[in-house]
Formats: sequence, structure tokens, C-alpha cells
Amino acid sequence: MENQSVNPKGTTIKINGIAYVSTERRLALVRREKPSREEVVELVKAANSSRNLVDLRRMDLSGLELNELDLSGADLSNANLSSAYLRKTRLYQAKLIEADLTDAKLFRADLSEAWLNGANLTKASFYMATMECADLSNANLNSANFRAALLYAVNLTGVTGLETAKVGHAITIKMVVPNEEHRKLFVAERDKAKQDMFD
Repeated sequence: MENQSVNPKGTTIKINGIAYVSTERRLALVRREKPSREEVVELVKAANSSRNLVDLRRMDLSGLELNELDLSGADLSNANLSSAYLRKTRLYQAKLIEADLTDAKLFRADLSEAWLNGANLTKASFYMATMECADLSNANLNSANFRAALLYAVNLTGVTGLETAKVGHAITIKMVVPNEEHRKLFVAERDKAKQDMFD
């Protein structure tokens, strides 16, 4: 059941008893306290059905089990994802700028082209994650686990803690990308290589 009303911050939508605010192709929870997994799942479903992006900026998602969700393009900037479970979660082109991912579990997550600028990745596990063309500039990698992860054209400009990160058996190709122009070139190069495989 869906109800709608208009307020100055956007359109308020109520679906299955959960209130959302829709503004400029973004859908966010109305309440700002820590949501449950079910509320996040319903937000993702509502955003996908209305072709909006998921907006979880500054949300406390610490410790939540968010496995196998499609959060492609979602904005999780400044969100608290410490100790969150994001196994096989799709975070393609997601914004995790200055997010706290301390001790988060991202086993086989897809973070291709994700923005993790300034994020705290202390003790986060990216085991077997895909991070093609991800931007980790100025991130804290202290004791992060990148074992068996695919790190292609990852921007590591200004990162801290790289010397303590675990990168054994990581597939690392062209790790440091100095700027956005180079990142776009790597994305184009990767896309062309994928296209050539199917031609």
C-alpha cells in the first residue's frame, strides 16, 4: 500500500508502513536513526521499482547483515558500516566517501568503480572482492584484507596504512591511478577489452 504527500524536502512516500522521502531521483528513509535490515531491503526495492538511487548518507548501518543486496549507485557517504556484513553485495559505482567500514565483511562484493575516498577501511575484509577502477584515495587501509581480491586500476593516491594491509594473492594490475582522467582511460580500456572478448 502506497501513500504520498509533499513536503519542502521532497515527496514523502509510505510503503508497507515505512516512510521514504523522494527527491531528484533519490530515495531515502525519513527517520535518521539506525534502520533494520528489512527497512534497508524495502528501501532498495522501492528505489529500484521507481528508478531512484538509494540514499543512505550518514546512516548508522553498523553491524547490519546486508548480504547480496544490489546497492549499485547508492550514496553511502559518511555512513557507519562498521562490522556490517556485505557478502556478495553489489556496490558498483556506489559512493562510500568518508564512510566507516571498520571491520566490515565484503567477501566477494563488487565495488567496481566505487568511490571510497577518505573511507576508514581499518580491518575491513575485501577477500575475493572485485574493485576494478575503485577510488580509494586518502582512505585508511590499516590492516585491511585484500587477499584474492581483484584490484585493477585502483586509485591509491594518499592512502594510509598500506604497509599493514594484507594483499597476498590479490590480482593487482595497474594499481595506482594518479587522477580522474587516468581512471576514465582505464575504465574505457577495460570496457574495450571486455567487448573484444565477445566479438
